[in-house]
Amino acid sequence: MERAVLVGVVQRVLDCHVPGLDAGGVHGLLADAARLQRWLDGVQTAAAGRLRELAATDSLLVPQLLVADAAHLDERPADQVLRRADTVQAMPELWQALADGRCGASHVDVVDRALRRLEPGQRDQLAASGSRVASWAGTMTPALLATQLEREVERLRRDDGLDRFERQRRAVRLRTRRDPASGMVKLWGELDEASGAVLLAAVRQRVEALFHDQLPATAPTDPLERHAHLQGLALVDLITRGGAVKVSMGVIVDHQTLLDGLHERSVIDLPGGVHVPVETLRRWGCDAGILPIVLNGAGLPIDVGREQRLATPAQRWALRAIYPCCAIPGCDAPFQNCTIHHIRWWRRGGSSDLDNMVPVCSRHHHAVHEGGWTLALEPVTRLLTVEYPDGTTRRQRPPPRARAG
Repeated sequence: MERAVLVGVVQRVLDCHVPGLDAGGVHGLLADAARLQRWLDGVQTAAAGRLRELAATDSLLVPQLLVADAAHLDERPADQVLRRADTVQAMPELWQALADGRCGASHVDVVDRALRRLEPGQRDQLAASGSRVASWAGTMTPALLATQLEREVERLRRDDGLDRFERQRRAVRLRTRRDPASGMVKLWGELDEASGAVLLAAVRQRVEALFHDQLPATAPTDPLERHAHLQGLALVDLITRGGAVKVSMGVIVDHQTLLDGLHERSVIDLPGGVHVPVETLRRWGCDAGILPIVLNGAGLPIDVGREQRLATPAQRWALRAIYPCCAIPGCDAPFQNCTIHHIRWWRRGGSSDLDNMVPVCSRHHHAVHEGGWTLALEPVTRLLTVEYPDGTTRRQRPPPRARAG
């Protein structure tokens, strides 16, 4: 960022009187604060890079300790600062975007994670695309950048998933330690995507079975902490019950991929966004616990598995094939956090048919039932119309499903 621009931003922030701001003023202040934060991210990354250079000639210098001490960080976030320096060194165009304030540390962290997933030769190929990556980082949110880089990583590693899956199997780890301060036993680790998908589905199912009607007295009030608490209890229950719970999991895949393997318009969607080889999908298709949702060329469900006696799960997975997130326009709450809502309410005679159901997050579910919102669904195109209490309306169709490649 040019010095004059930086000085101007700092001056505006210093002169700002927050209590007197209107909405436009608050927006401007937030934008200035973000520019300053991105500039400081660049300064921190440059300093970490210089520490790397100094450590190369001074064996007594430990960059992690210096970064942790200077920034009052633990060793893990200090390591992340140094990894950013390594990432921008491998991709100078990204460094320039960071230095100019066009992207921030979170964007660099996304690129770092993508690079570390690749083998050395593939990593060099992605680094050689620095101009494109820097352009994406300058115009996308970190989440969108992660999605874009996921496609790039898959393009570089495309081998129908077999080699990648074998590497994942070799990298499976479970680590444990007891926290001496709290006495709590801490678990963390990594699973291959196939095993991880099954475990997550099992935990979600057990949470629903145990706590659908009543929360335990130990549940925290904060929603995120409560969710983590319930998942922990569910995992313990699964383990102590000896795996007695049958896991049901949905897999969305297009028909051509299932028959012939990956192609340029493949659709593969598993809970949590994980990836498995096509061969694993075919094997899962023969498993009674796996609910395959096969799409036609237009991306619409043509088969919703064989668990016919469990109509509600089948319908939920059919809707999952259509909606990756909440159906309300502008909401990106993931599908797994949504409730299936009857357009014509059940107590008003609405049927439990797909043409009468959409996924909505908890906030918007309350808005529909208690806030006076009215929903209407066109069954063929699934064009959803939302009418608000003031008479204004918004309309939205289900978003196009992201391609696997």
